[in-house]
Amino acid sequence: MPLRQELYFAKLRALVASRWPSAASGPLSELSFPTGAALLGPDTLWVLDESSTGRSVGAALAVASARLGTDAAVQLIAAGQTGDLARKAAYFRPPVDVWAIDGPRTVPASPEPLRSCTGRAEGEWVVTWQRRIAAAGAEPVLEDGVLRAEVLGLEVARVETGSGLPVLAVGVGRHDRLAHQMVDSGEEPFGALERAVQQVRRHRVHGAPSHPANQLARERWLRAVLVARPEIVGAVRLAAVSTPALPQQLGVYSPAAALGTDADGSSMVVVASVGVDPELVVAGADAREALGAEKLVLAVPEADRKPFGNMVAERLRRPAEWRSVGGQWAAVPLRRPAGARGPAASPAPDPLRPRR
Repeated sequence: MPLRQELYFAKLRALVASRWPSAASGPLSELSFPTGAALLGPDTLWVLDESSTGRSVGAALAVASARLGTDAAVQLIAAGQTGDLARKAAYFRPPVDVWAIDGPRTVPASPEPLRSCTGRAEGEWVVTWQRRIAAAGAEPVLEDGVLRAEVLGLEVARVETGSGLPVLAVGVGRHDRLAHQMVDSGEEPFGALERAVQQVRRHRVHGAPSHPANQLARERWLRAVLVARPEIVGAVRLAAVSTPALPQQLGVYSPAAALGTDADGSSMVVVASVGVDPELVVAGADAREALGAEKLVLAVPEADRKPFGNMVAERLRRPAEWRSVGGQWAAVPLRRPAGARGPAASPAPDPLRPRR
């Protein structure tokens, strides 16, 4: 066992002995945990989270539920982000108890509210630029006060307003935008955007060889499909939406949210995810609270829905609904943005349409 792992187990045993001496004297099994260590008792799981990411509630619930059942108690001791963890833990029953480390002992953590999103982009220019982005073949997405140009969820440009005037910065990610600015060819920005859109669309198609353009931001790609085809998840309409519960950073896994209504007129938030993430249920519950939605739908490809996710979802105080999308979801044909120029791609068969 690595020395660091041994130290984590020793630290956790000492903290458990300090707060729960009777439990520490009984049989406790050591379990590996991604961000620290865990001790398993007859009906309780103790977890030490040494990270500062605030992403351990889901993993702790998954381990406890798989080993002891969905009624198992969870004691989560964290080195950082304890306020965020305590807020997330309150969405579940029985509640997850979150503790902050205070020297050799633990103290109860107090829930902290979500930070608010930054102000919305304002001004007459917003509508005009949304139209110009669509005319260049991209989807205009306004999130957290930033107007982005996306191709199937992948940001290829954004409007920067730091100078007081809106400026279109083309590039996939901050470093790519800086590179475009440094190598200024004098090309008109929306001409550069059209070229970037064409380049990305060649790669961001179902069945294309692996390329950064089709591997990045796949959660947002799935969300783009669901926004265009909301019936896949039982919605009447959906719109991409930002929430501080789901921060977005290129190259870092993060589910993507869409807000809309179902056939009954109830508000619903759909959280799209591609890949296996033990924190998906937690992030979805956090997004539902942040957006004030009545329903929560977790949308994942069929292959990414795992039993531990169901077990975590069963513990939610307010239930969530799973929607598995087919493995061919990336092949679903979507409408091109209104006013888009350039040749359209050949229509692909709709994998959602029943064959005759």
